[in-house]
Amino acid sequence: MGYLYFDESIQERGEFIVGAFVYSDQDLSPAVDAAISKLGLVPKVDEYKSSAKMQGNKQSQQLRVAIYGLLRSTRIAVLVLPSRERASIGAEAAKALSKLIEANGLALERHAAFFDEGIEIPDSQIEALSERANGGCQIYTNQDSRLTSGIQVADLAAHYAGTVLAAQMGIATKKVKAGVNSGYDPDLEIELGFEIWARLRYAFFKQSREIDDDIDSSDVIGMATLNVRGFGLFVSDLCGSELSKAADQRFGTCYLGCIH
Repeated sequence: MGYLYFDESIQERGEFIVGAFVYSDQDLSPAVDAAISKLGLVPKVDEYKSSAKMQGNKQSQQLRVAIYGLLRSTRIAVLVLPSRERASIGAEAAKALSKLIEANGLALERHAAFFDEGIEIPDSQIEALSERANGGCQIYTNQDSRLTSGIQVADLAAHYAGTVLAAQMGIATKKVKAGVNSGYDPDLEIELGFEIWARLRYAFFKQSREIDDDIDSSDVIGMATLNVRGFGLFVSDLCGSELSKAADQRFGTCYLGCIH
């Protein structure tokens, strides 16, 4: 059985929303609760929220690190749509979920999908997903992320993906030092969006490289570049051309080789 958690990041400056699915073959909620307890916080009361102030709050920073550790053990897919279509996010997420399950070979087992509070999915789509062959996907909407704490991992994924897309669009320009073990000069300043993408790219759902692919095996870059479109990237038809292009340029393919 698989577990999927969904949350969204609304980027008003860029006029877009990034929703993130995180997938695991284990229920993530117990692991999130354990991470919260370890920091002296109270599970089901305290939680990680990407919107919370991090600067000067060591406990929140430590929790973010712990949640990121869990995120790295999952697989990720993102949905992009315009912020003006906020009311459509549930319906668009349900469409993306159906495609995600089919494209990534997950249709042979049963799944449970948990959506954060405020995300409404039409009954007809819930029914269609739950009635899929081989057990379908049980949908749980309007979940409190303090109680269904696996959603907190999706919160971080959506926040990070939103930052990455904002950087791609030239909206977020914050820079951070490369740091030790980065492959760069530790004091080199690099774009935050690039730094996040460099770490997250391995976790995205992607098309596998087929043996009969018509990529020249001597093309090192091509052989290490996999398609994410339709596997880990879902761009809503509601998007305009500029937003669609930016999402595809950033998330549409994934180079798995060294980028130093």
